[in-house]
Amino acid sequence: MRLALVCAFCLLASASPSWSVTLNSEGCGLYAVWSGSVVWARQVGADREKVRVSLVELNDDDTSGAIGLVLKDVDKLWATSAPWASVMQIVYRDCIRRRGVYGTGA
Repeated sequence: MRLALVCAFCLLASASPSWSVTLNSEGCGLYAVWSGSVVWARQVGADREKVRVSLVELNDDDTSGAIGLVLKDVDKLWATSAPWASVMQIVYRDCIRRRGVYGTGA
């Protein structure tokens, strides 16, 4: 059940046709680590809006687009009951499987 929840938000990351991003393997790793970090932050009692603000600030300096993907997923990540380490693994595997392509035509 937990893995299904994580996979569901991976699929939703490509649902909007108005944007696209292609990540290299390093970008996939960044996307996975920050996705897991959002889940971990929720699990330790962080404030969702403070996490979102931090991601927005990080996104300003991120040229890969990985943080932007995390921002698109933050509500789904916050809602998952999956462990943060599982989220990181699943997001990374999904990203590599799709060759880092998200958005239009993904």
